Amino acid sequence: MTARNWLRAYQDGAAAPVVLGSTNERALEIVPLELLREHAVDVPPDLSGLKE
Repeated sequence: MTARNWLRAYQDGAAAPVVLGSTNERALEIVPLELLREHAVDVPPDLSGLKE
């Protein structure tokens, strides 16, 4: 997802969760860090418990 699309989804009330450690720093040129932090999620160390 591009930063511009994420911001549009945020403005529409449908922003996706964000893994800050995997987000390119250039996204901050479009999306303020505060907004990204509102939707930040942690990635569990053991991904085997996640279901598709």
